[in-house]
Amino acid sequence: GSRSAEGFKLVISNRGLGIEPENQLQIFEKFYRTKAAQSWVQDGTGIGLSVVRKFADLYGDVTITSERIFGTSNWRTDFILSIKAEFA
Repeated sequence: GSRSAEGFKLVISNRGLGIEPENQLQIFEKFYRTKAAQSWVQDGTGIGLSVVRKFADLYGDVTITSERIFGTSNWRTDFILSIKAEFA
């Protein structure tokens, strides 16, 4: 994470399934799981990111970027949680 005058920013990255652009807003809905996650990953209820969204709505913002790693079938997905200075 990093701290600035605007607040605090935490970036969490992973490499794996990725999240298609058409699913990037839906993943923050309670119990939503992408089709890829449903077929490949057995664990998870789809509630974690909805909790993150609720927290972010109160204290800052959360964004996502997900793109295929050039030359591979893997993706890099970044979740960026920004907390406003008055809460950081």
